[in-house]
Amino acid sequence: GIELDFEGNILVADEWNHLIRKVSPLGVVSTLAGNGQLGSIDGPALEAEFNYPWDVVADSAGTIYVMDGYNYTMRKIQNGQVETWVGEAGVDGAKDGVGIQASFSGATSLCMNHQTCEIYVGDAFNNLIRKVEKAGRINIAADFSLPGDTLCIGHQDIFRASPEIYPVYQLYINGNPVATSSTPEIPYTFEQSGSYELRFAGIDSSGAEVLSQSLRLYVVERPLAGFTYQIVSVDAQGMRVQFEATSQAASYHWDFGDPASGAQNTSSLPNPEHLYQQTGTYSVQLRVQNSRMCSDSLLKSDVIQYQDLLLHSAEVTPGDSICQGSALRFEAGPARFVQYEFYLNEQLVAQSDSPAVSFTFEQSGPVQLRAVGINARNERTLSQQFGLFVVPKPKADFSFSSRSTSRGLEVQFVNESTGATHYEWNFGDPASGPANTSEAEAPLHLYQQAGTYDVTLMASHLAHCTDTLFRKGAIIYQPQNQDIFIPSAFSPNGDGLNDLFYVRGQDIQQLTLEIYNEWGELIQRITDPGKGWDGRKNGQLVQPDTYLYVARITTSHQAPMLLTGQVTILR
Repeated sequence: GIELDFEGNILVADEWNHLIRKVSPLGVVSTLAGNGQLGSIDGPALEAEFNYPWDVVADSAGTIYVMDGYNYTMRKIQNGQVETWVGEAGVDGAKDGVGIQASFSGATSLCMNHQTCEIYVGDAFNNLIRKVEKAGRINIAADFSLPGDTLCIGHQDIFRASPEIYPVYQLYINGNPVATSSTPEIPYTFEQSGSYELRFAGIDSSGAEVLSQSLRLYVVERPLAGFTYQIVSVDAQGMRVQFEATSQAASYHWDFGDPASGAQNTSSLPNPEHLYQQTGTYSVQLRVQNSRMCSDSLLKSDVIQYQDLLLHSAEVTPGDSICQGSALRFEAGPARFVQYEFYLNEQLVAQSDSPAVSFTFEQSGPVQLRAVGINARNERTLSQQFGLFVVPKPKADFSFSSRSTSRGLEVQFVNESTGATHYEWNFGDPASGPANTSEAEAPLHLYQQAGTYDVTLMASHLAHCTDTLFRKGAIIYQPQNQDIFIPSAFSPNGDGLNDLFYVRGQDIQQLTLEIYNEWGELIQRITDPGKGWDGRKNGQLVQPDTYLYVARITTSHQAPMLLTGQVTILR
């Protein structure tokens, strides 16, 4: 067999000489591989041996592939070396596989597809046309996606590797193996948004991996379908309901479950209004779609109930939570009755010729409201029950402790609120910038400038009920060196000089002074502002050393202070 390579040379499978020859465009003949001896030896090209080579092909990189007839192998000549590439010398057969796992019998001709680098083999004695794909090449493709596609969270695709020649396949995503299979088909579901690089690895029987090219995909969030509704009015025309989508989307499709309304049964508006003209129970469905064609839908079954007498409110919908003490207006419709009765938890609470009534909910817990319409013949029509949950109103309260430091007055606030889940503090200290507010349950604030500060705490819970406590002049800060002095050393030696350690300051109303040794043992406790520590424990002088003090001080014009430090006994 002969082949024209990419440089214009003619390659010759010199069968009876067991050589691979080359004829240049100038007609010069040279030997590329083989020593002329019959055999199957790999190695340096001119030392290799062939066994009746029947055909050759070459790729654009200059690699030559030889069908070595009676060795039943395909050999490769590259960079001056010969190696057995497919098949095992002396073993004939018709087995497919990778490398030495494959076999031929009387393969006489080769042809290469230079776009895919696939080699087609005329396997004469097996009466077959075979295909050999270059080692190190594996492809990845998806059933439903193309490279660069943008997918939605929750999308599942099936990824396929080719060729189907490896015993094990592994799918890699962003460099991490995510699935292993004995088939070249692996499904994967994308659960998070982001950029994904996918590769397949084919693993042969020796454990060697061959990686595919990468497939890049992008995954984005799905929109979340949700909606609320409010009954706007009930009159002779019917019940008018205002719907509102609770998420942003590129497109909306509503189905109001009211086919009798014809074309009005659907809408593409984000916040449509629909008129139900017949009493009954209706299911409503909303489908939303974003700009990436990701969609979500929500069906609320039997959500709309239109009765002969309907109790509704423009302020709440059935099932809502409201705050204790809330005053809400309700209306029964249509307004075609001569008298109305209103019941709260089956107790009659109001009678009127007006279809509207207001309730103030003083007790917490679940409540049920119902209206009764009475016509001129004294016939009674009951409305549906309108259920609400009344949440106890929170109570905002706090206390605090303070400690003077070298940086200012450090105030630890203690939250004593009840019935709340969220807190908003304002420390009345705008000079502190963003630190002037906090949503922490028990925040710590540093006042760095002398002055009087108002503190506000707003406590709320999930039902958005709130209570606010405002304490005017809660914090008074005067730097310590203006009022309080605590020495760092004293000498209790009886000479009348510095024999006592005590807190000095003006107008000290209350004092608790505690002295501890280095092991945390309480040495002395003093509560009289006029007294100090004489350096004794149980009447005995302690050893000269450094001790820790904790002083809790209250004056008539300053917030309680907690001061700590060290004092050294000298002798």
